[in-house]
Amino acid sequence: MAEIIQAPRPGKRSFRQLGVDMTPMVDLGFLLITFFIFSTTLDTPAVLKLVLPTDGPSTPIAQTKTLTILLNGEDRAVCYEGAAYENPILYHADMKTDATGLRDMLLRKQQMLRSVSGNADAMIVVIKPTPQSTYRQLVAALDEMAICGVKKYVVANMDNDDQLLVSSQ
Repeated sequence: MAEIIQAPRPGKRSFRQLGVDMTPMVDLGFLLITFFIFSTTLDTPAVLKLVLPTDGPSTPIAQTKTLTILLNGEDRAVCYEGAAYENPILYHADMKTDATGLRDMLLRKQQMLRSVSGNADAMIVVIKPTPQSTYRQLVAALDEMAICGVKKYVVANMDNDDQLLVSSQ
């Protein structure tokens, strides 16, 4: 590192200039900074665990154990039990203003299964987003599955019967 030497003034006593070379200290500082940057663990993003089934033959499911949720683009969910082609009773849940609407429906279905079969874990929820639905609605529905403790749920495509139900609303 360069040092500045001033010329002595005439008539004054000259003192020896003391110069400290700071180059090793700067090198050490940069080495410490790079060490801490490379050794620091950054926050890992939290990911929703999604388990996919293995390929194989399909398993028949009792219609009384299923609940289908159709996600609309208007922050509404249309839910029904059983099959769509049997003209089921439709339940509506407002996902924007009533955050617990879908949750209440899931808990009611679990309670019904618990009273009938003694096992609320037998419930299977089929989530079918419409083309007008948003990603936020799908994530909100998946969050409700985790909050209510639903063990078996699937995200599926809509079929013709489901589209007829949504268009009739």
